[in-house]
Amino acid sequence: MTMGSAMKKYLIATASLVLATPALAASPLEGHWTNPQENIVVHIAPCGPLAGTLCGRAISGSPRARAKAIRSGAGNLIGASLMQDLVPSGAGLWKGSMFVPDRNIHAPGKVQMIDANRINVSGCLWGFLCKSQMWKRVR
Repeated sequence: MTMGSAMKKYLIATASLVLATPALAASPLEGHWTNPQENIVVHIAPCGPLAGTLCGRAISGSPRARAKAIRSGAGNLIGASLMQDLVPSGAGLWKGSMFVPDRNIHAPGKVQMIDANRINVSGCLWGFLCKSQMWKRVR
């Protein structure tokens, strides 16, 4: 066997392994979501050093929502991380931190998949002041 044919066999074997290895499946939570008022769109995607961790960044907002974030002291709404360090915590459930830009508040929260196109986003301040919203997928 010449070096050329050995190299060809190695490359073919390596390519077969790469093609046979399944890609990591995307989380069903990944994508673009909007709040009930449809004045903010968040892109949820992988982030952070731990596999499976997700974050949601504001990618668009109505002029009113952007102005409210600035008035509250939160700064620019676009690019703000509204959902941080979401980690899986059961079937269709992620826990992490929520940021409410119009109030400039961070609170522990969770995201629950209702179905492929709806999520329930909730957060609690001081463990008892809680708010929940049904968000929908926009793409």
